[in-house]
Amino acid sequence: MFSPIGKVAQPYFCSFLLSTILGFVIAPRTIAALKNIQKGRNPVRSCFPAAHLAKKSGIPSMGGVIILLPCILSTAIFGDLHDRDIWVILTTMVAFAILGGVDDYLKFTRQNPQGISLEAKLFAQLLIASAALIFLSYTSDSFTSTHIFSKGLIDLGWAYMPFAYIVVVGSSNSVNLTDGLDGLATLPIITSTAILGIIGHLSLQFGAEPPGVVGANIPIFCSALVGSALSFLWFNAHPAQVFMGDLGSLSLGASLGLMSVMLKCEFIYAISGCIFVAEAISSMAQVAYCKLTKGRKIFLVAPIHHHFEKAGLKEATIVTRAWVIAMVSFVVSLAAIIYIYR
Repeated sequence: MFSPIGKVAQPYFCSFLLSTILGFVIAPRTIAALKNIQKGRNPVRSCFPAAHLAKKSGIPSMGGVIILLPCILSTAIFGDLHDRDIWVILTTMVAFAILGGVDDYLKFTRQNPQGISLEAKLFAQLLIASAALIFLSYTSDSFTSTHIFSKGLIDLGWAYMPFAYIVVVGSSNSVNLTDGLDGLATLPIITSTAILGIIGHLSLQFGAEPPGVVGANIPIFCSALVGSALSFLWFNAHPAQVFMGDLGSLSLGASLGLMSVMLKCEFIYAISGCIFVAEAISSMAQVAYCKLTKGRKIFLVAPIHHHFEKAGLKEATIVTRAWVIAMVSFVVSLAAIIYIYR
């Protein structure tokens, strides 16, 4: 009934379709429930532009459940739950979601945009990442190796573990920093997920390195994630009805980072997620420069999308231009994939 290509693509398409439909089905009720629970008490940092404070303070957060629940269910139906590696991804995603959910809950109950302290949050992130990475180090034949824009794997030895920590935890926090304007983080999440899904499929189909990498599960998971993220974007696009919150951004960022570690494509992921990288670098540069110069700043506000907002650019303009960059980085990532996996 199906051609060889069709047989391979069928579970991906079914996973995508089910997750998309479920996202659209649960979104309206989820948004209504979050509004009822939070009652417009979604605090925003006072350092942000005045227009941002006025427009965003009443929009419910924790909308990441609209992405996560359909993705998990669709993966459970179409994926192979006997494969231990898919459990690493799902468990890590849920653990980071719980951490982010607690952070979101504390923010609106305490009416304080700080939530969990930065130190406690980072400690929890490192703890969760440690569990996942240590497990992978015992189950992967080439854990300390990666593609550094090369066709073959390069063994980084002892340096790989701290590098992997930076990728997973850094990705989690970078996506979190990016989630500040309507739809800003969602499309880059979709394009980065698609890139990882393509790499996962190539690893399965053509026996590309690393050997023994997750079979069809990563492409199936990525298909589900793209579908639910698209349905979320429908409600997160300007003017946003809901934000993914830390519950969504921390968990999705960690999942993307972890998959890039499993697929040994961390540098391609950095290209596809260059928006996340830019947001993180702008925040770190702002903090470092401010400390070195005793109060002087590089940007009006960090991360950089708020700098542009405070400089007078319209929110829709900032987001649209970020999406253009995300699409260009998607194409560049495809070119890198062709070079490595040809």
